[in-house]
Amino acid sequence: MLKKTGILLVFVIAWQFSYAYRDKPVLTHLNENEQRDTFGFNLVKSLPKLVYSLVKDNKVKLWDSPQKTIQITFSTLSNIERSSNTLFIETKDLFFNEVWSSTRKKTTFNIIGFSFINKNEKGNSVSYGFIDMEDIFTVLVDSIIPTNANGSFNISYLDALYSRNYHFNVVQFGNSTFKNDLSKSLQVKEKAFTNKRIINKVTLPTAKRVVYEVLNTEKSEAFYKAMQGFLNDNPEFFFNNGGNKIFTHLLPNLNFSISKIEITEVWDKVNGLTTYNPQFIQLYFNNIPLPPIAVEEFTKYRLKIAFQDVKSALRIKDFNYILQKINHDEIPPTQSGKYIRAFENYFWTQITEYVKYE
Repeated sequence: MLKKTGILLVFVIAWQFSYAYRDKPVLTHLNENEQRDTFGFNLVKSLPKLVYSLVKDNKVKLWDSPQKTIQITFSTLSNIERSSNTLFIETKDLFFNEVWSSTRKKTTFNIIGFSFINKNEKGNSVSYGFIDMEDIFTVLVDSIIPTNANGSFNISYLDALYSRNYHFNVVQFGNSTFKNDLSKSLQVKEKAFTNKRIINKVTLPTAKRVVYEVLNTEKSEAFYKAMQGFLNDNPEFFFNNGGNKIFTHLLPNLNFSISKIEITEVWDKVNGLTTYNPQFIQLYFNNIPLPPIAVEEFTKYRLKIAFQDVKSALRIKDFNYILQKINHDEIPPTQSGKYIRAFENYFWTQITEYVKYE
């Protein structure tokens, strides 16, 4: 009888963690320190900041638990922070309530809510509450998550969540918990996502937004002269694009002298080659900037730089420049050259690794 019971127990366990299941409730865990730079973003750092502002402005409801029995107001949340000497925006652990369905060939997952957990000075857990996905869905679609130089620009929080481009552990699968059984947790995760088609997984774009300064050097002289000559020949362009806030057109003998030029572009990797798509040009006069001007505005006037149209000149980059920003990362001037070489020579999602160890 005991032998039959043991066989039955093994069968039940094997069936429970089999490849095929439908609408299985799953609890996953993300820890801030387990997220790698190569992911391009850190949901544990970014999502609490977004949610905090929404709760503060009463734009989304924070609940005590996934059962949503009691609503936690911003005043109550502030009391939790004060009493525990912690901050919601410094949450270290996120828990996602999800629903998974899987077969031997494909898997789908849906995130239905988020719980925010921190630790106080004594190491005790502090629970801030739960956000229902339905309540925050529209904001996640419309809000852009901060990304580093390894990531892509213009990614919504929702796409980041459904990219699975982050480290997570399975802590509960149906009624089974894995607090003391990491191997079983990994087994469930591997069966669900390894070598399968993830039906609703989002593939993130590879393009990056790059801001750089065209240095006012001898090699860049043609660029500066062309821009200054263009403005002096077309003062209406200058004044129509914010120049009236710097100078008055009534002043006699205006002679525009540009002190700095910043370019915003979208860089991508196509067939191993970096492509450049110029977006905006920002001109400075005595370090006072005009608003960014779309490159297309210059092309309408057929501006030429060394016999080339503006877009071609920017793509060829026959001038000295220094990177200032990649996505949301500020680039130290002393490391600009390393980042440029990383773009040319290294993996698109490991730019910071190249810079770190070059």
